[in-house]
Amino acid sequence: MATLGTKYTDTLQVEQQPTQQMNALGDLVSTPAEWLFVSQCREEPSAAGSEVSGVGATAFRWNSEIFMPATCPVIEDNTLVRVINAAGDVQVTGRVLRFKKYKHYAKLWI
Repeated sequence: MATLGTKYTDTLQVEQQPTQQMNALGDLVSTPAEWLFVSQCREEPSAAGSEVSGVGATAFRWNSEIFMPATCPVIEDNTLVRVINAAGDVQVTGRVLRFKKYKHYAKLWI
């Protein structure tokens, strides 16, 4: 559980969807997807059998919990996110199943 004074050593990024434009020949040309910084974070892998409730009492299995400062912006469900560790390696990538802000921290499940 995140508490006050918790150090966030990882970086949370969201994928910005590529844009499509027509070139001079009328062909659709896509720009590559980019990863945008959202917040510092801390990722914790899930235990076996971990589930989170969604809309309509549906249950989702999740692989990781990601903790962020309470000042983190809201991240919409189904957004593709990734966590980069202090060494610059991708620690985990997945789609947001649920995002929740608490008094002292924010949390999302992927």
